[in-house]
Formats: sequence, C-alpha cells, structure tokens
Amino acid sequence: MHITPAQIEDAPAILALQRRAFQREAELYGSADIPPLTQSLPELEAELATCVALVARDVEGGPILGAVRASQRGGVVAIARLMVEPGAQGRGIGTRLLAAIEAQFPHARRYALFTGQRSQANIRMYQRCGYRIAREQQVDAALTLVHMEKLPATIEPGQVAALFNLLHDGYIAAHRAHTGGALTLTVAIPYLAERIAPGYTALAVTLLDASGVRLLPWARPGNPAPVPTADLGPTLDDQPDILSATQIEGIDAILLRYDGPPDDGCYLLIPPTPARVRDEAGRCYTFDELAKIAEGYWQKFANPASGE
Repeated sequence: MHITPAQIEDAPAILALQRRAFQREAELYGSADIPPLTQSLPELEAELATCVALVARDVEGGPILGAVRASQRGGVVAIARLMVEPGAQGRGIGTRLLAAIEAQFPHARRYALFTGQRSQANIRMYQRCGYRIAREQQVDAALTLVHMEKLPATIEPGQVAALFNLLHDGYIAAHRAHTGGALTLTVAIPYLAERIAPGYTALAVTLLDASGVRLLPWARPGNPAPVPTADLGPTLDDQPDILSATQIEGIDAILLRYDGPPDDGCYLLIPPTPARVRDEAGRCYTFDELAKIAEGYWQKFANPASGE
C-alpha cells in the first residue's frame, strides 16, 4: 500500500471517489444533500491547497483507493473525509490512512473527528484506533453527529533514555527535522518491529522538542576534549548504531557508534522532552507497550523451548 501526499491534480479522482464512498452515508440518512456529495471541484481544490491530504494506492501511480484530509488549529488536529473505495473496503486501508494522517502532526495534543450516529461501522473502526466518543450533537431530527477524540500516546521526558535502551542493537536509518522543532529518528530494529507485525523493520521516534539536542564525540587521541555540536546531519547520515543510553545530570545520553574504528562514536545528548514512537502503520506506542513487546523478545533467548 502506497500512502502519499495528495496533489492538486489528484482532485478530480478524489472527488469522484468521495462521491462513491459517501453514497452509503446518503442512503443511511435518506438524503443526498450532504457536504461530501455536494462539494464542487473548485471547492475541493481550494481545500487541498490549505490542508494536509493523503491518498492511498495499491501501486505507485495506480488508482486512488482511499483518501483523508486534516488541518491543525492550536494543538487540535481535525480529521475529515476519511474515505475508501467501496470495492476495496475490509483491507485496512482506512485504518492505515487514519494512522498516517495522525503521523503528519507530531505536535498534536489531540485528534478530533466526527461521523453520523447511524454510521456504526465507522464508530467501531475509530474506537479500535483509540478514539472515544466525546459528545453528541443533534443537527436535526434525522441527523446526530458523534464527535470523537484521541490523545496520542506519549513517551514521557524521563523515559527517553530507557526507550533507547529498548532500541539498542538498532541503528538510526534516517532522520527528519519538522517545522516547530521536532526531530524524527527512524530506527531500524527488525527484532522488535517484526514482533509488532510481520515484515516491519523499523520504528519512528519523534522528539517533540529537539531544539537543545547536541552531539558530543567520544574523546580519543587527537580530540581529547571534544565539544558538543548542534550539527546533527553528518553524523546521523552515517546511520550510527545504538549501543545503550543513560542519564547525565538530567540529560538523556544515547551512546552511538559509527562504522569505522572501534573508538569512533558519540553521545546524542537530549534535554528533557516528550517523544512519540510509531510503527510503520503510524500507530503510537507508550513506553510500557514497547517494554512488553521487547520483554517477549528477550524471553525467547532466556527460554528457547518456549517457542516465542
């Protein structure tokens, strides 16, 4: 499944999909006069220019099978128009799109969406994805909207070093700085990721405030007194291994080693910040959830006969 940002040129295909996907909603409420069915192409193009929108395809360049849109105001991300081609439903496309759009907003404090009270399949799907019913709003005699919300799982500031200890033996495969100061490190760690789902190889760790993150090279001959640097790119581009982590005077210190001489490495110094960890489908995990998954892995070695 390929999930990518929607382009303006996708608008006609998205609008056609929207009309097919929301026909069932129109039937449920006995009216075709609902916004997804009355929206015009210029209106959709204007909306795509101001929001974050994603589309799902089976193959790159193939027909659009699903789409979703969202926008953020303050710390609240409003998610709308989650849709799946009727003939492609039941494949998890909606769930993956929902997780993917959430992942576009690393600083979100809350995700919010709504659906109609008669759309029980939608409500159940959102609940499986961690949403809860916040309130109901009666629009008229035929329509009651169910407003739902979700608080993203967060790694607390005091858990970041412990998190990287769970990720030891992995390596930083990629990094991405976000507008607003967040930093996402993609950690390749198949032993842990594949316990979440077969074929998964990595987890994405987003430091929500990376403004104070520094690299401190190891002391070695020729550089006995290294100084911290805010220039993370060259070192992270080398895809360093994660060896271990500790805390030094309240700072999380992640021990990294590059390819090369055995004494060639550094500390990634992370001042207190919350973080979020997502799998390849975009689902967030708490530290306790990850610790339980990792514990199962280590038990496999402690008791090989267990079949874990």
